[in-house]
Amino acid sequence: IQSRSKALNYAINVAEHGQAFVHKYLGKEPSGVGYNQIGLDKNGLPHNPMINSGAISCCSVMKKDKSIADRFDFATEEYKKMAGGEIIWVGNFPFFSEKGGGDRNF
Repeated sequence: IQSRSKALNYAINVAEHGQAFVHKYLGKEPSGVGYNQIGLDKNGLPHNPMINSGAISCCSVMKKDKSIADRFDFATEEYKKMAGGEIIWVGNFPFFSEKGGGDRNF
């Protein structure tokens, strides 16, 4: 699911909190840079939810009062609903690959 989750997480957050709340934490304009570029807009926010820093910010507001495990369960349940009830598989290889290079997202 990887980068596809960016759009899904954004949709989940907007449905749950509304655009005004979500955009307190991330911008909505094109950045003109690569998806993994480190940088913020003139307001100090990630440019949009489709670049890595924006996707991370988007995840940070999803059920932010819950534990990491509860947040993960919530997100995967929402993905399942969006997939018509199909189970969404999360693979260890992509996870560990991303975890190893995740320092580019800070």
